[in-house]
Amino acid sequence: YRRGGVGRVGGGQFSVLLSQCSLPQARLYVERLMRDFDALKVKSPDSSWVSTTISVGVIHLLPKEDFHSAWVRANRKLLQAKSQGLSKLVFS
Repeated sequence: YRRGGVGRVGGGQFSVLLSQCSLPQARLYVERLMRDFDALKVKSPDSSWVSTTISVGVIHLLPKEDFHSAWVRANRKLLQAKSQGLSKLVFS
């Protein structure tokens, strides 16, 4: 990808927008991101270590698709990934 942006969209959900990125490139990016999160350990206030995971839904924008339609499709993919368990990836 050439450009991208990340933003929190609510609760524990974040959105990553990649520009000039094919689906195979997006898959590599997401798989690397998931590995990074899986390797991340956070120390809690009681000094125990907490693991982190992410589940991801990925879509490719359709020609002339509006933002709302794309958002609905992406959210469906995310919900599919989350329903499969921790550290899951679902592509359109």
